[in-house]
Amino acid sequence: MLALFAAIERWYRPWLERSLRFPVWTLVVAVMLFFASLGLFFALPKEFISAEDQSRLQLRLDAPSSANLEETDRLMRQVEAYLLDRKDVERIYANVGGSNFGSAGSSSGNMFITLVARDQRALSQQQIQGEIRRWAAKVAGARIVVQDPSAQSFTGQRQGSQIEFSLRGDDWDGLVATSRLTLDRLRASGVLVDVDSDYRIGRPEARIDINRGAAQDLGVSANDIATTVNLLLGGNRIAKFSDSGRRLDIRARSTVDQRQRPEDLLLYRVRSATGGLVPLASLADIHIVPTVQAILRRDRSRAITITANLADKATREDAATVITA
Repeated sequence: MLALFAAIERWYRPWLERSLRFPVWTLVVAVMLFFASLGLFFALPKEFISAEDQSRLQLRLDAPSSANLEETDRLMRQVEAYLLDRKDVERIYANVGGSNFGSAGSSSGNMFITLVARDQRALSQQQIQGEIRRWAAKVAGARIVVQDPSAQSFTGQRQGSQIEFSLRGDDWDGLVATSRLTLDRLRASGVLVDVDSDYRIGRPEARIDINRGAAQDLGVSANDIATTVNLLLGGNRIAKFSDSGRRLDIRARSTVDQRQRPEDLLLYRVRSATGGLVPLASLADIHIVPTVQAILRRDRSRAITITANLADKATREDAATVITA
């Protein structure tokens, strides 16, 4: 080690003597090198939080909103089987129907993946993440997002994503249309992957639009229609009796085969003010419309939050360029 320092000293001494002998030229060369180095700012990629190999990954699965726990569990077990078959995965922890990373309900699941130590596997954490992501794209009936916790955003409200921003406005329909166009553009950019939003379509609902003119002519009120549909479709307690110290409820409801399809509602009959039974088809129309699970807000404005992760070799600078384009 002493020999190395001695060699460095022999090389450094003559250069130091020349620099002290010509201080003006030394200063000029230093300033020129400084301004030349500024050009590297535009040539080098820029990143605020670089990804690290921490041997940890997170996975989020979103099934259709109509999926129950059994269907979501089946999809999660399919993912588990693939991961446990990989030699670079040490262990996993999964939960179905929980709430994490912005997902909740019976149609969502989360998974924590622990990889084997870096010196015991050939692929890096980011390469493994890419392989899992490509496999997950082939899973039917589910949207799977693989996240790198080492590169996630610090200030995002939805944990685990590298990129997060929100679209805000008062016109909800326009906001939804804009978010869909933005999602399509970002997914086609090649810079971002796992592009998603917190806008979720719920289960479709049957909406009963009452023809108030016809209902008034036939002597049927909106309350009569609502009470009848609620009784036949949802059921209601109509009486009760006690037997051996126990109280039993008597509930009325239409049979299963009479409430399977939206068209079955039109077969219901509502009693009019004169005592006659009027078919619901003569009083209202049935429309099937999608529902929204929740209308979220930020700073009192309606908002749709979009999240994404960076593609391989992409930086946040590239993402900002694509988003603001």
